[in-house]
Amino acid sequence: MDKGIYTALSGGIAKSHELDIIANNLANANTPGFKRDTGTFNEYLTEIRKPDPEINPMILPGDRPTGDKSFVEMDGVHTDFRQGNLQQSSRSLDVGIEGKGFFEVLTPSGVRYTRQGNFSVASDGRLVTANGYPVLAAGGGGGESAAAQVIQLGRGPVRIGEDGSVFSEWTKSFDDIRSGIS
Repeated sequence: MDKGIYTALSGGIAKSHELDIIANNLANANTPGFKRDTGTFNEYLTEIRKPDPEINPMILPGDRPTGDKSFVEMDGVHTDFRQGNLQQSSRSLDVGIEGKGFFEVLTPSGVRYTRQGNFSVASDGRLVTANGYPVLAAGGGGGESAAAQVIQLGRGPVRIGEDGSVFSEWTKSFDDIRSGIS
C-alpha cells in the first residue's frame, strides 16, 4: 500500500480534531468568561528522523516514529488566557476581571477557578456562580477550609465594588473577593 495514504489519513484526523476545537470556540463565543482553545500539531518525517547519532544525536533508537511513513498528530490543546473584551451589564452582580486572575469557586470536585463573573445570591444568602457554585472570599492562605471562605451575605441589596469588595446592607462585615482572584 502507498505510504502517502497514512500521511493523508493522519492529517485528516488532526484537522478533524482542530475542527472540533473551532466548533467549541464558536459555540461558546457568547459565554461570559470563556477562553478559546487552540490546537498544536507535530509533523513526523520518519525517514529524516531515523535514529542516527551522526545525523541527529537527540533521537534515540526507541523514539517514535519508526518506519518509512510520515504523519501528523495533534500535540495538545492550549487555552488562550489573554484578556477578552469586558462588556457593560445592567446587573449589579456581573463582574469582570481586568488583567490576570480568576475567581475561586467551590464545586463538588473541590476549588476551581473561573473568569465567569455573572454571580447571583442563592436563597440561603451565598454568592454563587451561574451554575450555583459558591464564590470564595479572601483568606484561603491561612489554612482555612474552602467551605469557611464561602461568601455569605445577609438580607438586602448586594453590590460589588470596582475594587472587588462585596457590600450588603445587613451584613456586619464586608467580604473581599479580590484575593480570591488568583
